[in-house]
Amino acid sequence: MLMKTIIKINFLTVFLLAFNVLAGNVTSHKTINFVIVGDTHSTGNIPAIVTGNVPAIVKRINKLDPQPAFVMFIGDIAGADSDPNAYKDMVAFEKLCKNLRAPHYYTLGNHEAIKVSLKRCSWQQIFKVYNLKERWYSFDVGDFHICVLDGFIGMNSKGYGSNAGKAMPVLDPSNIPTSLFKRQQEWFLTDIKSTNKKVIIFIHQAIGFYQHDNQYWIDIANWKFWPPGNFFEKTFEANRDKIVGVFEGHKHHALWKKRNGVVYHQIGASFGQSGGQFAQVFIDPCLETFYVQAHPHATHHNKKFRVQQSYGDPAIMKNFQKKKGINNEN
Repeated sequence: MLMKTIIKINFLTVFLLAFNVLAGNVTSHKTINFVIVGDTHSTGNIPAIVTGNVPAIVKRINKLDPQPAFVMFIGDIAGADSDPNAYKDMVAFEKLCKNLRAPHYYTLGNHEAIKVSLKRCSWQQIFKVYNLKERWYSFDVGDFHICVLDGFIGMNSKGYGSNAGKAMPVLDPSNIPTSLFKRQQEWFLTDIKSTNKKVIIFIHQAIGFYQHDNQYWIDIANWKFWPPGNFFEKTFEANRDKIVGVFEGHKHHALWKKRNGVVYHQIGASFGQSGGQFAQVFIDPCLETFYVQAHPHATHHNKKFRVQQSYGDPAIMKNFQKKKGINNEN
């Protein structure tokens, strides 16, 4: 009799929990909230520009409630390729970002590598300013493992960087030796195997997307993509049960898709006429859902996908705010 009562109570508990989840009344305690800033391409040594949209971005992120667990700059960060003061640009950029209330991190993009190739700065200078030890790294935030990769390494290797029979121009001498790409491969395979946490990937290049995913890419003959079945894509798919999102920049477009069990997010650029747009992301791995809140808020995009839009399940954000005691009606 006691066993029957316990079973009935447990069944009722499970039923009520399922009902609340479906009704949008439950958010897992494991929900994470972070901010991604798309390509900034800022230049700090020109007084009229003053590192582009970055001062306004920093102020707006600092006003967010709830504050993000961290802020990630997704690559192509500071300093023009032709600018001999690229190092000063990076220093000015990092000085501004130190005003952020939340910890901030960097993903390296192709324009970081190009500046090194053109001798505008060195890798040692980039590592020093952005507090990096290598072009790839990882760290933990609560129940999540954050993995940052360099998707430009290997783009010039044979068989990579083209799906139209063309070869990418050689911009970064360090990409020529396959040993660097192999070293990152070995590190990533070991790193993702070593964690039991849910994994969030940041990589500048557009992994998981192809030219045919966007008509605008076809119209302007934007063919520089990693080909299907590349190392990153295959590794992401092999670890789809761990990976809760792959976040990317580079293409200056905002769109997302789920391919072979992996959710890929292209984050819109933050420089120039974008007005300093950025994305605040909420991920609940237990409910296997997410919400990307665009700042400024937008639920549409133009035909070029330049505008960062909000998408996903907004209940994840609202319930997260509610648990934090935040009354945010917008």
